[in-house]
Amino acid sequence: MNLHNPSGITILAAALALLLPALITVYVARMYGRSGWRWLLIALVLPFVSVFLIMALVSRESRQAEAEEDARRQAERASRRPKSGVSPSPTDPIS
Repeated sequence: MNLHNPSGITILAAALALLLPALITVYVARMYGRSGWRWLLIALVLPFVSVFLIMALVSRESRQAEAEEDARRQAERASRRPKSGVSPSPTDPIS
């Protein structure tokens, strides 16, 4: 293998190795509402690291959204429960 005169296949493989992580990163970023252009630039500068960065960001946001949803559900359940000590009596008229 001559490093001073790389073959076309070597150049193609290197370009693919740099573009594939960038395309994956942009796809995931757009899927989760992130700026595709910004993540493309990040992916071109940090081709392999960018995939892990976007996945970590998406994972963190998913956990955060899940926690917010759980808190909302708990608050909703708490608002539907009757307050302690104020239970309706079977003899109370229904209004």
